[in-house]
Amino acid sequence: MTPALINHIVDTTAMVLGISREAICSSSRKRANVIARNIITDVAYNDFLFKYHEIGAVLKRNHSTLIKNKTSYEQDIIATPEIKYIRRQVLHNTQDFLLNLYGGYNSK
Repeated sequence: MTPALINHIVDTTAMVLGISREAICSSSRKRANVIARNIITDVAYNDFLFKYHEIGAVLKRNHSTLIKNKTSYEQDIIATPEIKYIRRQVLHNTQDFLLNLYGGYNSK
């Protein structure tokens, strides 16, 4: 996996949430930016097996900050079920990106 994939996850999350990539990677603590960073971290770490320090390099965050935010993200999902839907959109878009990048499934 490459940082290009993490960048795609960031761009997709920005598009789905209607916020800029710059806002996501900024030091802003606005709720939408925090949720975006948490979705990116969750998808990149759990679905594509990136390490926290690799994700942190793209998001301009320390890996320990990303680990700490995992708890607040889990609480956010319980309080706001729409986050699961947004996460699913990001994941499916990223999977489609990879399928198109590598030419889809081989039908032979």
